[in-house]
Amino acid sequence: SPDYLTGLPHTEFLTGSGGWSIRHRVVDIGRRVVDIRRRVVDIGRRVVDIRHRVVDIRRRVVDIRRRVVDIRHRVVDPSQGGRYRGGGISPDYRRKTPEDAPDAGPPGKGAVAYHPRSLPPSGAPLRSGGAGSPDRHDAPTSRERTNPAVIQQPAATAPPVRRAAITAVGGYLPERVLTNADFERMVDTSDEWIVGRTGIRERRVVEKGTGCSVLAAEAARDTLRRRGLAAEDLDLIVVATVTPDMAFPATAGLVQDAIGATRAWGFDLSAACSGFTFALGAATQFIASAAADRVLVIGADVMSSITDYQDRATCILFGDAAGAVLLEPADEGEGILGFNNQLDGSGSDLLQLPAGGSLRPSSHETVDERQHYLKQQGKEVFRFAVRRSGDAAVALLDELGLTKEEVAYLVCHQANARIIDAIGKRLGLPAEKVVKTIHKFGNTTAASIPTALRDALDRSLISAGDLLLFSSVGAGLTVGTAAVRWGGERTA
Repeated sequence: SPDYLTGLPHTEFLTGSGGWSIRHRVVDIGRRVVDIRRRVVDIGRRVVDIRHRVVDIRRRVVDIRRRVVDIRHRVVDPSQGGRYRGGGISPDYRRKTPEDAPDAGPPGKGAVAYHPRSLPPSGAPLRSGGAGSPDRHDAPTSRERTNPAVIQQPAATAPPVRRAAITAVGGYLPERVLTNADFERMVDTSDEWIVGRTGIRERRVVEKGTGCSVLAAEAARDTLRRRGLAAEDLDLIVVATVTPDMAFPATAGLVQDAIGATRAWGFDLSAACSGFTFALGAATQFIASAAADRVLVIGADVMSSITDYQDRATCILFGDAAGAVLLEPADEGEGILGFNNQLDGSGSDLLQLPAGGSLRPSSHETVDERQHYLKQQGKEVFRFAVRRSGDAAVALLDELGLTKEEVAYLVCHQANARIIDAIGKRLGLPAEKVVKTIHKFGNTTAASIPTALRDALDRSLISAGDLLLFSSVGAGLTVGTAAVRWGGERTA
């Protein structure tokens, strides 16, 4: 108040002539400052709103890009059966048209895949409406719109996606045999107990100091020999293993050098017992996109190097081996029809190698605690394997429009005879349609499916035209399933 101001020193000017005018100006300036602050807040809100709109636009752009990828990756061909999942188109695909690459076959023949739901009526031309357009015969289902990994590409807008076929199978097994009688002298167990729980009678193991690359290279040579090709003919090498020679370089590079595949590049893939099916799925993409014409897929493991031979629950299970298959563009009526690969990381603690990585580097403590050997919670893994493997196999057959009765042979990862029997039962397959090698090779991890396939071929069980189902389950926890229309092994 004026009386209050009069009593303060050096405030006479506020109560003199013009004093109240100055106060009014101060108040007005204060109001303007408040107004400016409000405007700043409003501008901040608008900036936030703009940022949200930018994020929304970016999301829409990503969605459009995914739809573009989906459109470019779909192919329809009434002459073939099955759906091919995965992969992208190679940047140089325009230089690898069917005319440039005879192995690919003519458009619409032998090297493409479709899903039965996307087929146009007999004789109807393919239309070129946008993704999801009602005038398209190949409009994707709701599941396919949310899964860009499904390939169903109109032939009019993209080059054909080639189907991959297994054209040769090879393998390698060490000479040394470890029988159940040997384990009776090592740990508290018996042949009767081992056979009853696992179905294993013997397994092969390498001599100490033998690297995984040695087995993988032998399997590679065997595969090339059967196919009648030289190592220089390979474009790519994919090695599935959890027991590499060393953390780096990749085992694929060691194999490439050992066999002289000077034109090939390669990489390793780690998915434990599902390693082979995962590697098969990855390698198939390179054939489909015409980025490679010959891909060697190897599953190899030296499990004896990470097995604790003082633990009777796990040491009886594992053996060493390597198996390999050669992938090439498929001919009509053959090839890999589809995959159902799954990963459940919540079960990573159920089957693992605890130490030796960045989380627990090698130390005196980890060695003393035997943490460099595999650890497994057997009951939980068994339940997961029986439930999820069978479900994945049934789901894949349903996706491909196939029935259980059409399956000629089930080639499982050889983990446990009871697991294999349970999956066969889930599919309603008689025992003679289930390939087993576990009794003589044990669990060879990534090598078990290709070595079992080689064993079945050696016994003349499989014929051209047979529908094969690969099934695996492993650490991760992983589930791998593949459907293959067998076309027979090729020779040069």
